[in-house]
Amino acid sequence: MQYQSIIRLFNYCDIDCNTMDAGKIKKILSAEFAIAPNGIVSVDNFDYTKNDIFLELEGDDFEQRLRYHQLIWEHPYLLQCLERNTVDFYNVYTWVKLQHDKQFVSFISPYFAESFDKIMRKLLNPANFDDAGRWLRLLVFIDNPDDEDRALSGIRIFISEFIRLLKNSNDITYHDIIPQLDGWIDQSSYLFINELPDSLYKLKDDLARAMVNFTVKIQHANKNLCYEISSILVRFYNLEPSLYELIQDNHKIYKSKVGKDYSRQDSDSGGWKSIFIIIPVLIGILRICSHSGSSNSYNNTYSSFSERKEITLEYYENLKEQFAVIDTSKYAGFINKEMLLIHNMPYYMIFESPNKKDSICVNIVNNGSVPITLYLETSDEIIFDIGVTPGEKVSVKSSTNSLDMLLSNAGQSAMTLRPRPIYISKELDLEYHTINLKEKRTLYLDDAVPDKEN
Repeated sequence: MQYQSIIRLFNYCDIDCNTMDAGKIKKILSAEFAIAPNGIVSVDNFDYTKNDIFLELEGDDFEQRLRYHQLIWEHPYLLQCLERNTVDFYNVYTWVKLQHDKQFVSFISPYFAESFDKIMRKLLNPANFDDAGRWLRLLVFIDNPDDEDRALSGIRIFISEFIRLLKNSNDITYHDIIPQLDGWIDQSSYLFINELPDSLYKLKDDLARAMVNFTVKIQHANKNLCYEISSILVRFYNLEPSLYELIQDNHKIYKSKVGKDYSRQDSDSGGWKSIFIIIPVLIGILRICSHSGSSNSYNNTYSSFSERKEITLEYYENLKEQFAVIDTSKYAGFINKEMLLIHNMPYYMIFESPNKKDSICVNIVNNGSVPITLYLETSDEIIFDIGVTPGEKVSVKSSTNSLDMLLSNAGQSAMTLRPRPIYISKELDLEYHTINLKEKRTLYLDDAVPDKEN
């Protein structure tokens, strides 16, 4: 069911839906449709017919539905998704909070399912697994199995087609599907797979099994490719237990064949340099920090850092408001532990100590293969960024007992979705916290820390 806002038509006809009842609205629209060519009113390249509009007006719940139409109209980036089947991940944060209105979700669900599938098909052709994974998280706007089934149609086709390619390939013909395999290997495809809903768990098992069988077929022809595929498979979670055990066992074998130091990019990486950067005292960089000191002195001290236009102050302030009061029982809390994070997931880090005389010290160590960016706000309400390249370590020390920062993949917009919060309490110990980003291990922040073997 393709969405088309009736508010656009109402505005075109000078209908004040806040003061007019349904009867008066129908009279005005009847006159408008009567003089329209072929009974179709076109506004901004959107065509409206009398039957469709009156069907909406004559519903028993029109007043409530009208409020939801207005709510969508007030969120242009959501309206863009529903009407034009395009998504601006940079501005998803402006409307994702509407998921908490359950009645609104019930209203939007059939429309969103239509747009969800069309947008997902675009994201998977060619495959953009990072954005497809982000888009999957917005299934929260679909509230029933029928709508979800329609929304996931493109994903089922995409995965089923890839399974078919794997099954029809062997150790001689596998070269023909290298372009498709490269997409799965070079991108974070496992993050997309791990976002699949419960209704596709069987398909996910089928995919994993097909990938396992494919590696077995080509193991003598291309051991490196087997290892690369296996490295993706071991990052799939919530698979059938015996299947996952098989994946782990096979991965150990493939790893032993290629050598523990194997890297697909060994030939051109040039090696990583370990850099240690000390940021002595971030005066004015914390939300509760003193406003003493001028902005000029700050900019002189950190002249190598630039103001970020990608992260707006409004967005950052909204995050702080959301996480100002946090239920620590629902989020990951760590005391002096190394945290292993999904390298391209945005996180909102909250460090604090109950003792106002304390200061916060944090090490950021990037052991992944992609740059990351820290975003911090100054007392002058400017968002600054600190880049952390692969192999680099940055130490941040605050002058107060509280520190919050936004952490994201430098190659992607941090403003795509609501970041996952991590709350780090300083009540038990005041030593350094270390945040270690590794692609080979993942910390599932909403659940539990995985076993060391994962």
